Amino acid sequence: MFIYKEKDTFNSRLETLKNKLKYVYIARLVLGITLIVALICYFTLDFNYIYLTLSIALLLGFIFIVCYFRKDYDLEKYYKNVLLEYDKHEARRTGKVKSSLGFFDKGNEFKKRFSKLSLRDKYLIEDIDIFGNNSLYQNINQAKSVLGRETLAYNLIHGEETFDEHSRDNLAKKAYALGHDERLVEVEAALDFNKVEEEMNYETYLSNLDSKYNFNKNNMFLFIGIIAIDIIILLLSILTKNYLYFIFIPIINIFYSFTKKNDLEIVDPSKIYSSLEKYNLVLTYLSSIDLRDIDSKLDNYDKYIKDIKKAKLLWQMVSYKRNILYKILINTILPLETLFEMLFNKRMPNINNLDECFKKVAYVELLASYANVAADYNSTVGVLGDTLEFTDLANPLVKDCVPNDFKYTKGVILTGSNMSGKTTFMRTIGINLLLFNANCPVLATSFKTPKYLVYTSLRIKDELSSGVSTFYAEIEKIREIVGKNKYHKFCLIDEIFKGTNTLDRIYGAKKLVEKLESIGEDFIISTHDFELCNITTTINYHFEELYNEDYSKISFDYKLKEGPSHSTNAIFLLKSSHIID
Repeated sequence: MFIYKEKDTFNSRLETLKNKLKYVYIARLVLGITLIVALICYFTLDFNYIYLTLSIALLLGFIFIVCYFRKDYDLEKYYKNVLLEYDKHEARRTGKVKSSLGFFDKGNEFKKRFSKLSLRDKYLIEDIDIFGNNSLYQNINQAKSVLGRETLAYNLIHGEETFDEHSRDNLAKKAYALGHDERLVEVEAALDFNKVEEEMNYETYLSNLDSKYNFNKNNMFLFIGIIAIDIIILLLSILTKNYLYFIFIPIINIFYSFTKKNDLEIVDPSKIYSSLEKYNLVLTYLSSIDLRDIDSKLDNYDKYIKDIKKAKLLWQMVSYKRNILYKILINTILPLETLFEMLFNKRMPNINNLDECFKKVAYVELLASYANVAADYNSTVGVLGDTLEFTDLANPLVKDCVPNDFKYTKGVILTGSNMSGKTTFMRTIGINLLLFNANCPVLATSFKTPKYLVYTSLRIKDELSSGVSTFYAEIEKIREIVGKNKYHKFCLIDEIFKGTNTLDRIYGAKKLVEKLESIGEDFIISTHDFELCNITTTINYHFEELYNEDYSKISFDYKLKEGPSHSTNAIFLLKSSHIID
């Protein structure tokens, strides 16, 4: 966790820059008003060329000021981004994560996408708040690019698939180091220049960027024919000295440009140009932050900036081509639009270079997202071990979360009264196992675990439209848990079989414990049935409630304790709510 040392410095820089830009705004306003007056004078005073000359000079001056101070406008935005990131870190630390502070990206499209891929993904997303409002993704996400968002979302769900036992702690260590370095805020401010493209996947984005104009033999023959006709008309005009023939040149060229098929109509060029412009700003400001002491990959942005600028300019020209006035002007003398299309195909940077650039930015976004865990919470880099063991484990989504210690030795039966913390504890374990698999720091003082694949049955809801009861919905989740998988599972099951009667629930739970033990899976099962505490092959843990001296008020310490629970609070809660006497 880093300490705020430079926030006041950035505040001061922003105020100084704002004062400077005030004079720029005033200068622009004066030039704009003077330009309008000069043009009015030109058109009302017999087209006096003095006013025309003055108008041109004023216009050039206005354009110069806009272009010259463009970097200052970007710098002002950068300073604002820095201060916004300070506010976001403060929000995480105080548990006040709100969209108004920039936590707007909830990853809802990933919630829908992964839920369709497998039942395990669907149930995991339902049970552990990975995507959606007040989710893990929303809390730590620093990715704005298409690939960066997809990479972070995929790692949080399927981190075990990229699990490398020999080098798995490298990324987590780098994120941990960056999370304790205040330069993280500057990195995040640079990344904030990008924008979220929620409805586009990376393959589509890259495919659009790789679009080219189609020039077959017929296209080329037609283009050469138009050029030949222009030359013939030009020669005919000179030889006959009838310069009225000149009028046919723009007519033919413009007609050709409007009848020719636009091969890039499927692509929105202005959207791609805007995206490349954002990437340019991201790379420009990242290049000014030296983080090679943390990660050698956080360097050498200049080679990408050149390609991005080139691609940005070409796509800007493509967007201009959609403008009718531009189309007419550019094709007046020659069919320059077609010449540009040839230039576009030849000069567009290699898509592999752009792909490498986007992957570089996505890597920085992933690293910064992981670093947020270390920056704002008590955290550590987890290590591989023979059993799950941790101290001070916490949940980033629970305000003022009470940390807990735990060592897994065999299957756990977890008991405790209502609201005592059983479900939160299991969800906390699930979130941190996912972070560990994703090669991210975890929220603990120490954390050791085998390579687990997390399976859950924590939130059970009926689906009346599909004719699915609460009990059957839980059966579906349990069936997925006991199914075959190539990875070792850690199973989290809350209030086992609560949708059915007591006798069937207890019998079914005992048989499930036997099944999980027989297939070698590790598990924590919470229950209100004390009969399950007698299963000799499991170990008991519990949470408990606390009462004041006259038993008129209840509270909880949310600390995990060994052994079974011996108390309940349902009757107390019913009485305190005046439901029963």
